[in-house]
Amino acid sequence: MKGKKDYYVFMRKNSGSNFLIVSLISLSLLSVVVFGTNSYAKSDKFPTEPIDIIVPYSVGGGTDIWMRTFSVALASKKNLRVPINIRNMPGAASLRGTGAAFKAKPDGYTLVAFNPPSTPWSWYTHQPPFDINKLTGITVYVREPGLIVVREGFEYQDFESLFEGYRKGKIKFIASLGEGTVWHIASLLLKKWVGLEWKKYISYKGCGDIVAALYRKEIDVGVCTASSLFNPVQEGTIIPIAMIGLENRLKSYPDTPTLSELGKPSLKETVMRRSVFGPPGMPKDVQTVLEKAFISAQDNTIVQSYYKSLDLQPAYGKGKEAEQAVFDSIKVAKEIKLRDIVGKK
Repeated sequence: MKGKKDYYVFMRKNSGSNFLIVSLISLSLLSVVVFGTNSYAKSDKFPTEPIDIIVPYSVGGGTDIWMRTFSVALASKKNLRVPINIRNMPGAASLRGTGAAFKAKPDGYTLVAFNPPSTPWSWYTHQPPFDINKLTGITVYVREPGLIVVREGFEYQDFESLFEGYRKGKIKFIASLGEGTVWHIASLLLKKWVGLEWKKYISYKGCGDIVAALYRKEIDVGVCTASSLFNPVQEGTIIPIAMIGLENRLKSYPDTPTLSELGKPSLKETVMRRSVFGPPGMPKDVQTVLEKAFISAQDNTIVQSYYKSLDLQPAYGKGKEAEQAVFDSIKVAKEIKLRDIVGKK
């Protein structure tokens, strides 16, 4: 069918770790099922056409799964009543996609989903030619910690032995995402503040790539988002060593201690506030429609099931909170002298 766009939605079942995958549903079919015969196009109020959400990360990563889950709720008759297209645009430590959204027309039809402090830290480190502080906040939908994990069968299966392995030089590598991302900074802070003395850092495009590298025994130790690692942890194919950023354990990881429990700095600075933004200059009425839509979508049954499967709660954050998350991230970057940490002049 000419002009047809395909998309797919990843969702994890509430009762276990298996993914329920709704694959390759055409937008033309979705328009008939959800909207009727182009009913969304008959209104002269926003929105009247499909909305693109740029995900500046790879397919299958945490943000990608979240947005594809949200897309069903946002497109429903109870919400925006228009197709929601997810556009993966990875590259430049999430700055490629974020920059594209920044330059888009501020009419509400192009949004971007990223996760302070990760992208703001990347922006602060690399200083691309756009001002991330000027983005229009839409929502903060969840707050997520990170995990230190090791591959199945690795010699060091708990944090204490892992710590000693690094201290004695028996372990030399650690892996996470690209330079300036939250888990890259978390890895640097693990070395600087916690004393995990790794010698070489290996970067990957997404958490899914890290999991694959652990499977292949290409790496032994990785750091990434708890939700992205949930499925392989449940399957026992990777082993969680410690949780980063929280004081208390998550129910979804009942046997995984926090760094705080282990007598180390919690690294609360690295907890992700997953957020959605629009370009600068978005009209207030359009911003309000989108803000209400995302907050409403957090109560959708499908979205709630995903929250529950990860033992996470909706944040119900408004646009101002998303903008504050960016501001706070830049403030922390300055306080911890982030550019010095990552070796930028």
